[in-house]
Amino acid sequence: MNNNKNIETSVQYDMILKKCKFFFKKKLIENYKINKEEDFQKKNINNIIFSKIKKNQWIDVINLSIIAIIFYENNIINMKMLILIKKNIYNYYDLYTKKAKFLMIKKNFDYEEAWKIMELSSMKDIILQKLFRIQNMEKNFLYIKNFYEKIYDNYIDILNYSIFILMKIEK
Repeated sequence: MNNNKNIETSVQYDMILKKCKFFFKKKLIENYKINKEEDFQKKNINNIIFSKIKKNQWIDVINLSIIAIIFYENNIINMKMLILIKKNIYNYYDLYTKKAKFLMIKKNFDYEEAWKIMELSSMKDIILQKLFRIQNMEKNFLYIKNFYEKIYDNYIDILNYSIFILMKIEK
């Protein structure tokens, strides 16, 4: 594969993430801090993500995926708890987006930038499939080996496909 294509994808990816982090800082954290959303909990984050997908609000899907990862990786159950760790939240954001980008680069190399020829609807279908998978795993978590790793992997995939969607839209 042409290395220049990988570099171009990496630069676009970083630009999207920079925009997402800006909105993460501005919109999500401050908004939930002010409004103290009672319903913004780990148990219903997928429903919130579904509603953002229906409205094609991909930056929110990306940021909510990161919040979901932070919830699962740090045993946080709601936004109030998340705000309590505000000092660390941006470090977690950076940590998980770096991991997501590393995985994107690896898969992008393996699949030769297949996302570029995919239709937006196909990527959206994959994201919805991942969300349904997460919901099913949550219902059956006692029976699933490596439950947290599988949840994490699916949210990373949701994040990456959402970034690809934004990259295609913004091109």
